[in-house]
Amino acid sequence: MFYDKFAKLCEIKGVSPTKAVEEMGLARTIATKWKNTGAVPRGKTIKIIAAYFGVSESYLLQDEESYTDLEKEQVLAELQVMREDPDFRNLMYAYKKMTPEKVRIMKSFMKSLAEDDDNNAD
Repeated sequence: MFYDKFAKLCEIKGVSPTKAVEEMGLARTIATKWKNTGAVPRGKTIKIIAAYFGVSESYLLQDEESYTDLEKEQVLAELQVMREDPDFRNLMYAYKKMTPEKVRIMKSFMKSLAEDDDNNAD
């Protein structure tokens, strides 16, 4: 169930589900809707949630049973590191204030940085 995964990510991040959706700029009651109805967000909302938690959209949408225990542990460990990293928190704070165009530019810039690192590793 999507809400269970969402609630676990909130727990790891150290925020309540209500606080998380507020920080993402979503309706304050949406987490309750996911919990009570089993609804699963799509489109722009799932992108916002994935960015907020630093996970992939497919991770959020994939059934929990399809992940191995090792994969679950790796994701949870990465989230814990992100939660404790002040630079990552600052980056997420800046991201939340960006326009969609600035987000696109930033993603392009970060992708080019990663490609530069890959090219220089050889």
